[in-house]
Order: sequence, then C-alpha cells, then structure tokens
Amino acid sequence: MKARCVCLFVAAAMVFPAAALAHGELELAMDAYEHSHYAESVRLLRPAAEGGELRAQEMLGFMHLYGPALYGTEVPRDPEQARYWLERAAAAGSSVATRGLKWLNGQPARADASIGPQSRSE
Repeated sequence: MKARCVCLFVAAAMVFPAAALAHGELELAMDAYEHSHYAESVRLLRPAAEGGELRAQEMLGFMHLYGPALYGTEVPRDPEQARYWLERAAAAGSSVATRGLKWLNGQPARADASIGPQSRSE
C-alpha cells in the first residue's frame, strides 16, 4: 500500500511537475517566513507564485506592498511587484488580494458586508 502511494505521488509529480514543485516551495517559504527569514521566504515564494499557487501570490504581493516596514531591509517595498502578484491572486478569486489592490489604489478596502459579521442594526 505504501509503495503504491509513493508510486502515485511520483506519477503525479511527473504529470504535474510545476504543481508539485510549487507546493514544495510554498512549504519551504512558509517555514522561512515563520522563522523571520523574510528574504529567503520571498526567494522561495516566487517559483510557487509563478506556478499558480494562490497563497504564494498573495504573500508575495503583500510582502512587496509593505516591504521594510514589516519585513526588514532585505525585502524591498515594490508597489509594481505588489500590484502584479495581487492582481494575479485576485484574478484567481482571492478576496484578500482584491482588498489589497483596493488599498494600493487608494480606495476603501473594507470587507464586503457578506463576508464579515452582520451589522448591529439588523
């Protein structure tokens, strides 16, 4: 059974190598992020984001949006990169990225009424 699972994983990685690589890069990027190794996290997020990993696109967008203010001098604030990654994530359906883009464009970035708690007047 265990050998069959390994074979299936290897076969899937051969058919979908970018997805397998993107997932592995994302795990490493998250580990680097959790240990405050932000420059390493950005480096590892890029291939995952390029591979279509939504979470990596969101993170990369926000890391470039805030840059040194939150992530130290090794992560540059780059609004163009932030916009690029947030637009890709928003196009894939990320409401978080959509709100980030609104903020980047100087628009109110409040959550939709259907997402958050209901108002007290109801």
